Amino acid sequence: MAATLNLDPTMVLNFCSQDLEDVRNSLELISLKISHRPDAFTHPSLASILPFLESIRPQDSPTWHLTRARLLRDYESAWFLHTPGTDKQLKLLSGVECFKSESDEMANEKSYLLLLIPRFWNLENHWARLFTCAGLVVNQGFGPIISKKEFEQLDS
Repeated sequence: MAATLNLDPTMVLNFCSQDLEDVRNSLELISLKISHRPDAFTHPSLASILPFLESIRPQDSPTWHLTRARLLRDYESAWFLHTPGTDKQLKLLSGVECFKSESDEMANEKSYLLLLIPRFWNLENHWARLFTCAGLVVNQGFGPIISKKEFEQLDS
């Protein structure tokens, strides 16, 4: 790992064992567009998410993806089906039941969107804002990493 990150091995070891409480309080919303249907619309595993996190890692933060992967349990996940050119371009998906009830619609899908939302954001009353955010992501209005401040500025 040290060679891949071009860092000193001692630094990587310290990083992998440090407390992440300060980082936990400043987590961002992470969005990933996926062209292939996942096996289930559940929370991703560490093994499945790490390559995606590495691909969107900010250039000035070589260990960002490792930190977010270590804090994966501090995120909630929300899956969206994006079908451009339809009256419902974004549809929230969850669980395995979607495969049974939505199989015809899913056959014509364009892409899927996974939003990883920090648990401490408490989004129970902000679903409209979450849909707005998802719409901006699929239409290239937002990048893959969205700060809490950016999210809170969206109209709900």
